[in-house]
Amino acid sequence: MQKIAIKPPSQTAGELEPLLTIAQVAAILGVTRPTVYELIYKHGLPVVRLQKNVRVIPTSLTQWLATREQLEVR
Repeated sequence: MQKIAIKPPSQTAGELEPLLTIAQVAAILGVTRPTVYELIYKHGLPVVRLQKNVRVIPTSLTQWLATREQLEVR
């Protein structure tokens, strides 16, 4: 399984963090690609759509996971 580090946002203006593919998100979460699509459509995982491509902003993934964790604690 490929491990991908999610870095905090850069302090340098104009520097964008690379977007994650569905396969990369699946590898990070340890789930299958269909499960990632389910997380998008049924559980609100935020994505960016670029034509036919679906990508995830790493900080959005981190924030979404933190929100999900808070919901499960309640």
